Amino acid sequence: MKKTILLKSLSKLGLAASIVSLSMFSSAETRTFQTVDSNLYASGSFPMESLPDVSNINNAKIIVDQSLNGHFNVERLIVDFDHVKDLNVKNFTYDPSMNEYVARVKNIWIFRELIVAIKMDGAVGGYGPKVELRIPNESGFNNTIGGGFPYLNFDMALIEDVSSNAQADYAKVKVDGKWMTLRVYKNHMKAWVNSTSGRFKIVTNWQGHGDREMLIDTPETIYGGKAVSITVLDDPIDPNNKTIEVKYEKDGRNPDDLGVVSISLNDLLMQLYQFSN
Repeated sequence: MKKTILLKSLSKLGLAASIVSLSMFSSAETRTFQTVDSNLYASGSFPMESLPDVSNINNAKIIVDQSLNGHFNVERLIVDFDHVKDLNVKNFTYDPSMNEYVARVKNIWIFRELIVAIKMDGAVGGYGPKVELRIPNESGFNNTIGGGFPYLNFDMALIEDVSSNAQADYAKVKVDGKWMTLRVYKNHMKAWVNSTSGRFKIVTNWQGHGDREMLIDTPETIYGGKAVSITVLDDPIDPNNKTIEVKYEKDGRNPDDLGVVSISLNDLLMQLYQFSN
């Protein structure tokens, strides 16, 4: 009897552990960062005359999974080259001694294998990491003998958060006799994956001008929080002005702890429409 109770208790503990583990896993979110500038230039070169021009890059994209505590893993790197087949690399592992994520790709261009390394040093603010392509010592060129670690490298340079971003809420306000719609989007858009500061996106539509977009900075550190609502409030001092208020989760692990960021309607109108209410 005691043995049966013990087994049931252990079973419950195992189930609880599985639920906790699943909860921790599901709290991760996928982020996509893409280079802002087109026509990136890669420096260095492989010592092969037969290799097509690999110096011109149209854009690069890095996809990461990030947990609410700030840890992240690189899931995929996509590099759009101008003259050769694009790189689409996954299965990265982190090397803490070099502070880089490393993967291997088979049969690319004229190579049997290449090492792709994403170096985290220097990836701060709105600047992305450096990417290096290396030839492993034990590998080489197709039909040739490889050697050393000649490499090609490029900086992702300026990047932007292009992650999918669903609408969180919307509001309406009448301006100059016409209704304006305001939509706020959920994601706290980041300068880079390890940044805790960021912005929320607001999209407006008014007077047949089509959608206009602005980014509103948050005044504090945010960990995985989402925008919750957007509200238009009367200005207690200026009857001709209003305040646009966005509420958001300060921490995705505690959705009841809300922060507020606001902008005056007149400032928004001037910034997006060069119009004074």
